[in-house]
Amino acid sequence: MSGAQEDYDLHRNFSNMLKSDLRSAKSRFENNVVKSGPKAVYKFMRNKILSKVSVPIICSNNLFAKNEQESANFLADFFGSVFTSEPKGNLPACPAPRTEASLPNINFTDEIVLKELDNLPDKSSPGPDGITAII
Repeated sequence: MSGAQEDYDLHRNFSNMLKSDLRSAKSRFENNVVKSGPKAVYKFMRNKILSKVSVPIICSNNLFAKNEQESANFLADFFGSVFTSEPKGNLPACPAPRTEASLPNINFTDEIVLKELDNLPDKSSPGPDGITAII
């Protein structure tokens, strides 16, 4: 580079064009992530988080907790000190809510269950039983 004004102007124009192209590409990528569905959005968001979630180090009575266990104990002590205990003796009666409506007998046929299982998305997360929809 010669240091001439013409070279500087060329550099600035190229730099500005590059920044604009990068912003456009980033925007297109993020729009594609959004169109891919919530699972892709949450994955993208988790990757953008700089700090991972952890238990904060708590200070109690001018003493800092040495580890997460001590932090948890400080919090437990604090919440235990601000909540009142239940009164001794019998608690007042709580009347049962009125239930006038009832559900009729519901029958699930094999065909209905199979149809609903076929409609589950293949890429969904497993349920509490650990079985994925694809199985």
